[in-house]
Amino acid sequence: MNRCLKMRSASVLTLAYLLIVGACSAEASNTAPPKPEWQVSLGVPSYPGKARLRPSVRPAAIFIAPGELAVAYANAAPKDSQSAWEANLVLMSARDGAIRTRRTFGMAGSNAGIFRSEQGKLVIWLGDRLEVLSPQTLLTEKSREVEGSVQPYSDGERIILLKSNVTTVETGPQTGYARGSGFNVSFVRLDTLETQVSCESAGVGLPHAIQGNHLANTMTGGGGRWAIYLGTLCGDWKRISDLQGRTDFLSPERLVVTARPDTDHPRLAVITITGREVCGTELKKYSGSLEPVAPSLGGTRFAVKIHDLAGLEIPALDIYRHVSKAHIAVYGFTNGICTPSLLDVPTKVSSRPPFDFALSFDGGHLVILGDGQVRMFRVP
Repeated sequence: MNRCLKMRSASVLTLAYLLIVGACSAEASNTAPPKPEWQVSLGVPSYPGKARLRPSVRPAAIFIAPGELAVAYANAAPKDSQSAWEANLVLMSARDGAIRTRRTFGMAGSNAGIFRSEQGKLVIWLGDRLEVLSPQTLLTEKSREVEGSVQPYSDGERIILLKSNVTTVETGPQTGYARGSGFNVSFVRLDTLETQVSCESAGVGLPHAIQGNHLANTMTGGGGRWAIYLGTLCGDWKRISDLQGRTDFLSPERLVVTARPDTDHPRLAVITITGREVCGTELKKYSGSLEPVAPSLGGTRFAVKIHDLAGLEIPALDIYRHVSKAHIAVYGFTNGICTPSLLDVPTKVSSRPPFDFALSFDGGHLVILGDGQVRMFRVP
């Protein structure tokens, strides 16, 4: 009798232990991806690798007002068109994905991009020209022809126009030997499309992130080490931090640095424009690289694409043909503290089709454009 009681007690304890472990395991594995508030299919093409000319513009999504979303992507132009590709611009409701209006533009070459001005206007780059559009009707209000390429970074006040020109130097008997490339850099106002200032930028890195009168970039300095530099429009560059990684402005006074250090995990850091590190965090559950940051308007939240290469076996020479895992994660920055991830959306990434993402002005919503879908998520 006592033996049976002991065996029954042991069985009960074992069962309880298994139930607890099972519950914990279920809770730990209950990491289902968040569901979007809405999703809309736009039929964005996949730009197959055998295409004769693949546009370098990736699909783009930006918030142009608290309840308005603009989405742009490229399609193959009709056979009788002078261009191989055409740009499609779609205005959507950020609340339910309803399409408000759309317009198709002819592209010169294979480059395009969209920007939002501080005045709420849409500016589209179509290879050989810039156009200011009405955010209600998409009708052209101003236009300007351009030469060169437009950098895909803007602070809402200006964009960066680059025109390549070879810089020649004298090197002994090889007088006139071409040594590298230089650039004519123009800063163009988004509201008027007028050139604000222009200068030569030979022998230095290209302007990267821009905010007000400040530029930021990661360049090589003395000893061949990479470091973060801060510059002004057509002014001098100054090294502000020895961190190595991509830089993006969160606000006029702060930058976020996405880096992959010597460890196997990527790292996020927020620094001031003087180089002081405010906070940082190592993303230990990921193994891979970080890509551009999309901040909210107030600079208190930012979204980042995290490539996760854990468990993948990809031949080095064949990496761009494979689909890799990726996450779009949203982080916060309040009172000098980097918060843990507020939202984590797993997705798949390859060079085809490309995709984009953006945060709403208040940081409360994340839009992801990829696999032909526009998906809207609420950020807690």
